[in-house]
Amino acid sequence: LCLCARNAESDVWAALTREDLPLCREHVSAHRIAPSLRKSAAVDSLARELGFAPESMLLIDDNPSEVAEVRASLPQLCAWVMPQADAAFMAQLQHVWQLDLVGRASATHVDAARADALAAEAPRAALRAQSGTV
Repeated sequence: LCLCARNAESDVWAALTREDLPLCREHVSAHRIAPSLRKSAAVDSLARELGFAPESMLLIDDNPSEVAEVRASLPQLCAWVMPQADAAFMAQLQHVWQLDLVGRASATHVDAARADALAAEAPRAALRAQSGTV
């Protein structure tokens, strides 16, 4: 799971500590958070950092103008404008095929290892960026 947010970073992480939410910070492999964030640049940066092709990613955002901006820059990226009304959300969720887990095999130890590797890469990349060349 990657996170792009146009908010204060402290607010985002505080929201992910709420006991009533199933998501937490540990679920986030990589993130871009800043009030002036351009989402298309953030998604492209995340794709490059993690070694993913943009077409293998799914952007979920509740702001149609944010989704339009990303689609204009990354037309190969799948995107879903998530409705804010619960009924509309539940009705559409059944038709977002990228999230369709019915019939898929359960996560395996290989999937867990991939998630661990992605989580471990961010600190290594930061260290490489801070280190000079020999």
